[in-house]
Amino acid sequence: SIDSNLSEALTTFGWIQGGFDYDWIKSRETLEKAIQLNPNYALAHMYFGNVLQYTGENIEEGIKEVKKALALDPLSLSINWVLGRNYWLARKYDLAYEQLNKTMALDPKYYLTKGTLIFVLIERKSFKEALQLCKQLDPNNPWDYPGPYLSYTYASMGDTINAKAELAKTIRDYPNKSPYLLARCNVILKNYSIALDELEEAYKQKDIRIYN
Repeated sequence: SIDSNLSEALTTFGWIQGGFDYDWIKSRETLEKAIQLNPNYALAHMYFGNVLQYTGENIEEGIKEVKKALALDPLSLSINWVLGRNYWLARKYDLAYEQLNKTMALDPKYYLTKGTLIFVLIERKSFKEALQLCKQLDPNNPWDYPGPYLSYTYASMGDTINAKAELAKTIRDYPNKSPYLLARCNVILKNYSIALDELEEAYKQKDIRIYN
């Protein structure tokens, strides 16, 4: 209300409209305005690229927008991770693997990279490497902690016994567990009804990862 032409504020508002309100049309409009006002603001390009990809409107153009963001801010951990994550969502697993390893090289402790890389490794059938990475996750990280990733990896390998054991342990030990992560585990374990309930809960909680 003080300055309706502030690109940074519009970018954050556009991100909220898409990521939390799920209003993709308004999100796109807001982010397009932010880019028009400041074409060199990297985050505006990144979030705009996300909107294009998440809605399925134009996956390739969405990736190009994130690449623009990275060109403007090549050392940004979040943008480096987002490009790798978006390659994964687009099923470009080799590109995702390469980009996420670049992000790891910039900062091995960045809290989002390992979780995404685990899913990429599973798609590449690199199960041993995925398991090793699961065990490197911080159990105190509220975003990505080992249990759900171990469960998903074991299930991907066909080891349903360990997959169910890790899932049960997560449910027992994490009172604030992510329903989104549990839903992923239950999908691969073919517990579809439970997974749908967990996705409903993730939606109610406005879990920003639900569109993954």
